[in-house]
Amino acid sequence: MDYTGLLVKYRINCPLTDEDRENVLSKTTPATAQPPGIDGVLGISTSSLQIVDKFHYYKGFTLPFTLLGIGLCLWFYSAIWLIFLDDKWRAAAGAGAIWALVFVTALVLPSVGVLLWLVGKEKRTYTHYPIMLNRQNRMVYVFKHNGPNGVLAISWDKLFFCIGKAYGQARGEDYFRCVRAHVIDENDMVRETFDLGNSNYDLETIRRRWEYFRLYMEQGMDAVPPPPSIIRGSETLIESFRTASSWFGVVLAAIIFSPVILIQAPIRYLALLTSKTPVWPADVKAACQL
Repeated sequence: MDYTGLLVKYRINCPLTDEDRENVLSKTTPATAQPPGIDGVLGISTSSLQIVDKFHYYKGFTLPFTLLGIGLCLWFYSAIWLIFLDDKWRAAAGAGAIWALVFVTALVLPSVGVLLWLVGKEKRTYTHYPIMLNRQNRMVYVFKHNGPNGVLAISWDKLFFCIGKAYGQARGEDYFRCVRAHVIDENDMVRETFDLGNSNYDLETIRRRWEYFRLYMEQGMDAVPPPPSIIRGSETLIESFRTASSWFGVVLAAIIFSPVILIQAPIRYLALLTSKTPVWPADVKAACQL
């Protein structure tokens, strides 16, 4: 999974990198000869295209593992305390007992803190963080939160697009790629960054996704095929089971990992159920008719 932008913040207030320039995506030249493709579409019309953020698809994936980690940490810490409370052991260990408890505490509590931070990142405030492309006014709207200054609005023509990769990977290493958008100033300094659509290992898939965005914005709805499906930000429990099963790719893998899916799907469903629904401001709604 690609958690760049969620667990690891985008690099901003810095110049465009050489790799960004090498992987630039042109708004006028086709990126591939293959037909355009897209997923994660919330709605499309002759004026606007709305998609979910790239984190929505994998929401809930790591929660069972992080919760298990928290449980194991607390179980281990409780076991150490029970040993420490034994008078015979404490007398035999002497001063070393205190140092042992201090060492275990210094090890376990930060670990639990990190795992709780990961849980907070997984169970985000909103069901999804939509992105709206408006071809009539050539604006891109990126939802951040409900309330004042909760939307990043930037001209399509002022965005620098490139094929980005997940942070932490070596240059040229085969890993998750995505359509990345940089908001740059007159000195080519990156001031904001966001990704369009889901990440993927396959570069051709990313190029096809970019072609969908490019053709839609430059030529209109007739230039792109209809999306394979229109999704909602929320899901039913059955839909969450389908999503969780799709994480494992082939049917055989889903069968093998079915005990994990039985835990992940309800957690995903509950995470979406208890999250807020994003609401576009009135001016964005008025400009973007779906």
